[in-house]
Amino acid sequence: MAPFRIAITGIIGSGKTAVSDILREKNFHVIDADRIARSFLDKGSPLFGRIIETFGDDIIEGGNIDRKKLAGIVFNSSEKLKILNSIIHPEVYKEIEKETGRHESSGE
Repeated sequence: MAPFRIAITGIIGSGKTAVSDILREKNFHVIDADRIARSFLDKGSPLFGRIIETFGDDIIEGGNIDRKKLAGIVFNSSEKLKILNSIIHPEVYKEIEKETGRHESSGE
């Protein structure tokens, strides 16, 4: 049987993590797009500087991007949310494709 992909989406608290955990228990390979997106906020990530440049130094706390501060900006402005998504989403898609390729080539 050819491999296929299942996307699990939903609002906060809808059970995405619970479903993903069940799939992992059944030995399915799960790629967590939220985890990938969060990793781009980490110091040293390829998008770290661009995000700070776009949203300002006020989002920095202890040398890292403060996710709550960034959320306060983007979730109060649909335009700023679109900007953040335009920075992060293309890289998330690339990382998903890379991880999918690694998984498929491993033969699992």
